[in-house]
Amino acid sequence: MPDAPFKVGDLVQWINAADKIGVVRAVRVHPQVGALFCEVAVGAMVVSVPADVLRHFEAATTPWDELRAGTASGADAFRLALTHSRVTRPPSRMGADRS
Repeated sequence: MPDAPFKVGDLVQWINAADKIGVVRAVRVHPQVGALFCEVAVGAMVVSVPADVLRHFEAATTPWDELRAGTASGADAFRLALTHSRVTRPPSRMGADRS
């Protein structure tokens, strides 16, 4: 088996979808294509994906950190970051919490 970048139990995230996070359950070479595949538990599902579409989990402190690092998951993550910003710091007093 080629050198595996991940071990069983590693926390990983998809490169193209940083909000998709899972735990590596198995690492193996696919018998038909000869590529390294990881079986990853994502919630209640276990999916088998090529190892080159995964990276080790990197925790961001805020959605803005993800945008700066280029690890955000596209338009949905950007929309979530803007919504979070608007809810926590509204542009006017009308939306502010008055309690």
